[in-house]
Amino acid sequence: MFLRMFFVMFLTLFSTRLLLEELGLEKYGIYDLVFGVVLLFNILGGALATALQRFYNISYNNKDKLSIIYSVSLKLFFIVSFLVLTLGLIFSSAIVGALNIPTYSLIETEFFFRLCTLNLVFIILRLPFTALILSNEKMGLYSILSILDTIFKFLSVLLLTYLHFSESKLIDFGYLIDFFSFFITILYVVVCYSKLDMPSLKWDNGKTTYKEILSFSGWTLFGSAASLYSQQGLSILINKFFSVIVNAANAVSQQVYTAVYQFVSSFQTAFTPYLMKNYIEGDKEKISKILIFFSRLSVFLYLLIAVPLFIFSKQIIVLWLGQEPQYAVIFVRLTLIIVFFEVLSAPLWITIQASGKIEKYQIIISGILIANLPLAYLFFLIWNNPIWAFLAKILTAFFAYIYRLYMMVEIIELSYKKYIYSVVFKVLLLLGCMTPVFWYFMSKAMEMSILILFSKIVFIVLFFSILSYLLLIGKDEKKEINIIILNFINRIKSI
Repeated sequence: MFLRMFFVMFLTLFSTRLLLEELGLEKYGIYDLVFGVVLLFNILGGALATALQRFYNISYNNKDKLSIIYSVSLKLFFIVSFLVLTLGLIFSSAIVGALNIPTYSLIETEFFFRLCTLNLVFIILRLPFTALILSNEKMGLYSILSILDTIFKFLSVLLLTYLHFSESKLIDFGYLIDFFSFFITILYVVVCYSKLDMPSLKWDNGKTTYKEILSFSGWTLFGSAASLYSQQGLSILINKFFSVIVNAANAVSQQVYTAVYQFVSSFQTAFTPYLMKNYIEGDKEKISKILIFFSRLSVFLYLLIAVPLFIFSKQIIVLWLGQEPQYAVIFVRLTLIIVFFEVLSAPLWITIQASGKIEKYQIIISGILIANLPLAYLFFLIWNNPIWAFLAKILTAFFAYIYRLYMMVEIIELSYKKYIYSVVFKVLLLLGCMTPVFWYFMSKAMEMSILILFSKIVFIVLFFSILSYLLLIGKDEKKEINIIILNFINRIKSI
C-alpha cells in the first residue's frame, strides 16, 4: 500500500512539472483556476457520495437494502451529472468573464471550462462504483484503479507534446483529460461488475430510501459546500486581488496539498469502512482506541512526508519545477500547516459521519470552514498580500479541528484527557524534539546537489521515524511493530 502511495504522489508531482513546462506559468495558472471553479459544481455530487458511502457501510450484510441503495444512487447521480453539464455549458461565458483572465485568453479559457465540466460529469458518474469498491473493502482493486487514474493523468501531460487538436495547448489538454476520464469511468463499471458481488437493480423502490439518502446528503451538503468553497474560493479571491501568475504559485501549493493529502487519505480511505462498521457495533471503548490509533498513525504518515518537504521547500520546488515561482515556497509551507490540522481532523469527522448525528455538526463546521473567505478578503483589503489567504485558512482549520474534537466527546464519550495525552501531547512533544533539526537545516538552506539533498532527507526521515517510535507509538502498538521487525529480520537471515 505504501509503495502505491509513494508512486501516486511522485507521479502527481512530476506531472505538475511537465504541465507547467508545456503550458507556461500564465496558462498553468488559468488551468488551475478554471479547474477549481468547475469543481464548485460538484457540491451535490460530493454530498451524495459521502452519504452513499455511509449507507453502503451500514447495510453491508443486507443484500436487499444494498440493491435499493445502489438503484437509487444511480438515478441520483445521473440527475446530478445532467444538472452539472447543463449549468456548466449555459453559464460558462458568464463565469469566465467574471474571472481575472487576460483578454487574449478568454475564448480558449471558455472552451477549456466546458471541457472541464464534461470531465467532472465523468468523475460524478463513477462515484457510486467507487463507493461500492470501498464498502466491500476491496482495497487492492481501489489501489489499482487509483494508480491507473494517476497514470492516465500523467499520459495526458506526456501526449500534450505530440498531439495537437487545436491551436491551444490548454484546449488540447482538456480533450486529453476528458478522454482518459471517460475511459477510467468505464473501467470502474467493468471492474465492479466483474469482480464484485454486485447488488441487483430495483427500479420500483419506495420513497423511503430516497428520503434517507437525500436527508443525510442535505446536511452533508453544508460541510461539502463549505469545504469546497473555502478552498476554491481562495483561488478566486487571489485571482481577483492579484493575477494568474500568483494563481500559478497557489496552484503549485495545491498540487503539493493534493499529493501529500492523497498519500495520507489513501490509508484513511482504507481504514474508514473498518471504523464505521465498528461504530455500528456500539463498543465505544473500542472505537476510542481505534480513533486514537488511527489519529496517531495518520499524523506519523503525514509528517514523514511533510517534515522534509517543509524544511527543503525551496530546493525541492526548484528541483521539481525547474524554477521557483514567486510565493511558491511560502505558499507550500503554509499549505503543509493547513494539511496538518486536516489530517488530525479526518478520523474525527469520519466517526461523526458514521454516527449519523450530523445536523448540528454540519451547520457549525460549515460556518467555521467558510469563514476563511471573509477573513482573507478583509486581510487583502488591509495588507494586500496573498500570504494572508493561507493564514486565514490555518486559523479556520485549527478551529474546525477543535470543534470536531468537542463533537467526538459528545458522540462517543471520548475522554478529553485520554485523547489530549495520547494524541495532542505526544504529537507536540514529537514536533518539539524535531525543532532543533528544523532550525539547523533551515538555517543552512542553500543550493545543494541532488545527492546531498537526498542524503539529508533520508537522515531526517530516519531520525523522525526513531523519534516517532519512542514518543508517538503506544506500548501495544510497539509490540506489534517489534513482531513485524523480528519477522522481517528472520526472513532475511533465512535467505
